[in-house]
Amino acid sequence: MKKPIIILLCISFLALCACSRAPEVPEEDYSESWRDRPLPASFDLRSVDTDGDGKGDRCYVTPVRFQNPFGTCWGFAAIAAAEISILGSNLKDDPNAWKTLDLSEKQLAYFTNVPLDDPENAQNGEGITPKDIHNSSQVYDRGGTGFLASSTFAQGVGPSLESSEAYSDYFTYRGVNHYADQRYLDGKYQNYSYSAQDDWTIPEELRFSRDYKLSYSHLLQSPAQQNFVGSTMYYADATRMIKEELLDKKGVLIGFCADTSLPTQDSKDGIFINLETWAHYTWAENATPNHAVTIIGWDDNYPKENFLKDHMPPEDGAWLVKNSWGSGEEPFPNSGNKHWGIEVDAVDEKGNVIKDEEGNPVKVGSGYFWLSYYDKSLHTPESFGFEEAKEEEHIYQHDYLPASDMQRVKYYDEVRMANVFTSNHSEAIEEISIITGEEATNVKYEIYLLKENFRTPADGYLLEAGEQFFDFAGFHRIPVNKELILQKGQQFAVIITLQGSKGDYYINTPIGLTLKGMMEQNAVINPRESFLYSNSLWQDYSEVTKEAIAEESYETFGGKISYDNFPIKVTTSYLKENTNIILTPQKSVISTKEGQNSTRIGLLFRSTGSEEVGNPEIEWKLLRNSEEFLSLTADEDKTGATVTAKKIGKGYVAAIVKGYGTSIVAIEVKKMTPNRYIPAISSVEYTGEEVRTDLMVLSDGNVLMKENEDYTLVFSDNIQCGIGRVEIRDETGSSYDPALFATFGIRPAQAAIEDVSVEDGVIQMHVSDQWESGISGYEVSFAPVGSEAWQNVTFTEGTYFTISLEEQGGYEVHVRAFVDVKEAEKDYYCPDAYYGEYSEVEYTEYE
Repeated sequence: MKKPIIILLCISFLALCACSRAPEVPEEDYSESWRDRPLPASFDLRSVDTDGDGKGDRCYVTPVRFQNPFGTCWGFAAIAAAEISILGSNLKDDPNAWKTLDLSEKQLAYFTNVPLDDPENAQNGEGITPKDIHNSSQVYDRGGTGFLASSTFAQGVGPSLESSEAYSDYFTYRGVNHYADQRYLDGKYQNYSYSAQDDWTIPEELRFSRDYKLSYSHLLQSPAQQNFVGSTMYYADATRMIKEELLDKKGVLIGFCADTSLPTQDSKDGIFINLETWAHYTWAENATPNHAVTIIGWDDNYPKENFLKDHMPPEDGAWLVKNSWGSGEEPFPNSGNKHWGIEVDAVDEKGNVIKDEEGNPVKVGSGYFWLSYYDKSLHTPESFGFEEAKEEEHIYQHDYLPASDMQRVKYYDEVRMANVFTSNHSEAIEEISIITGEEATNVKYEIYLLKENFRTPADGYLLEAGEQFFDFAGFHRIPVNKELILQKGQQFAVIITLQGSKGDYYINTPIGLTLKGMMEQNAVINPRESFLYSNSLWQDYSEVTKEAIAEESYETFGGKISYDNFPIKVTTSYLKENTNIILTPQKSVISTKEGQNSTRIGLLFRSTGSEEVGNPEIEWKLLRNSEEFLSLTADEDKTGATVTAKKIGKGYVAAIVKGYGTSIVAIEVKKMTPNRYIPAISSVEYTGEEVRTDLMVLSDGNVLMKENEDYTLVFSDNIQCGIGRVEIRDETGSSYDPALFATFGIRPAQAAIEDVSVEDGVIQMHVSDQWESGISGYEVSFAPVGSEAWQNVTFTEGTYFTISLEEQGGYEVHVRAFVDVKEAEKDYYCPDAYYGEYSEVEYTEYE
């Protein structure tokens, strides 16, 4: 069953906070104990009672911002929620931090909508691709959701402080040249927002800059839910969940259907909002959310009469909401038109109320408004948690497509998902992370160090396993429970099992849908990166997604679908130096046969630096199921171990060295089989009967095997001269698969000279007939007596030969038979021909 999270498209955002000066933080924060009391009827994160005197004394909301010139409401809403969370946790001891904390909406919006540009990364090019990356409107005006923001944060993209010296010129919400657009406001032209015509690009090397890292996100249920007939119903428990997040000092991003989706689309008459009271209630059924904002408080008694008279909500109660459309309390660039939102008194730089000519306080828009609990378009509320980022941390991940949509597929039987990574340094695993798709999910995890040429993500040494229960859907980090060290170049896998509250299983897959005319959403899944376990079988997810895309047709949408890798990530911290553990077995293959049934494994360290290894704790283990094939005995000082064969199969030995990691080596137990075989002599002489040669047969473990004990020999082609063959079979006489053959030479017998004479300068000779032995011919060699100027004459038929001589005198004559094996099957022990022994006539004369 597939149930995707719907994409929320919105195009605007900004807000301000009129917080009063806060005193020092009390030793005990009264507001932290809200769980011990009934929920208050009203609450405002701009004025939180921390000392229990009933008066607000602390602000946790940053000033209202202005999202123009782009439709980046989702980014501003997410950053506003992030800032509240950080103020309520990381900066809770600084009462004035709300005035200065300013995270970059620009970094979030830009890198969400620009693909990864890293040629060395296997996922290069993954992400959302505008047609023209230098067209700022195409990059920033896409719209999005809070979930889109949290999936970008999860990649390690921000959030970053705009004030950071290293990148403030790029992360402040403006173009490189600071061009501004003007508008006629309050009787004069003045700067309204920064210009979209400027250069808003950010260098790729700043993508993964961050001052804080996402700890978690909570995908909350919406108070507006549809029943089975399509009508919108109010869900009171969802309202309470949002309130509890606010009491926990977390802003809540939420989507809804606004009258207009951009501040530049101001309307004089509200469709859903009362512009006198700034109270909004979307009363229309099935209204599409088009805007994202941040909830910062509530009032259960906010009168329903304050909404439009013709379309009042059914009951009192409303959310206090921070918008991103500017505030009259803020200077450029966050002022907007200065009149949007709940009216407040304007004040000067010294905090004095500004009055008009008649002495009445001048009113400006605060940037806040009220949103009914019963609004029928409320959608995808989400909150975030953050902690300070660490420079030395590294994220292993394959999913760089910002997830505007997450496809959840349910299974009744167990299903698991896994990602495989390769470490690029000596490093310690700090935590793993996952996105859950529904509330009350139990997450089981397993971390494996993989064997070389692994077949599945569970094919290796189990480093750690555990489980954790999460009340909320969303992004979660899971710290590992002990020191897990990776060595450079090692492959490791994280396997995740998600089980819902009803006992069923599911997987989460980020997907992108590129519709005609919209920016392309491109995902890259390479082989052996992600794996899916279903129907008791592991499958490479790159193949699964190919099949899924082939089966599903999107022609009706005029677009295409992209599946991304599973949202499983691993955070590590680099160790000081690259130090690898090297296991050195004397033999990688052993036998059950006595004398060949064991091998010793040594342990070495190889370091790129000068670190002294010392005497670390060492533990030797057999991987699971290896005990069936091997037994293991560690040396007394643990610097080595002896492995002994038990039965035929393959086992794996792991050495765990505290502070340095784990190394694995494979030891195979085989029935002793020949690996190399060498004839004892290169050739034997023809006898007219079967001949044979002895072989030196070496096993896989390079041990000398014994004939008729470890193997048997069967000869063929071993009567006539040429190449003899011998098949090496096992001790029972059965052929190996494939069959194993060795070859040896059969050379001719010594040639016999029956008669030789010289007449008129010609040698005439007769030799014994050896043709039936399979020879190729005879070779006659002759030279003057005492000379080394030998001449050769070859005869390939008959037994009577004549040789003409050039000079008179005495001659030596030698004769031998030969067999030509150039075209025959032979191994490197065979020459081009085998020759018999010479038969010699030492002195022959003529006058």
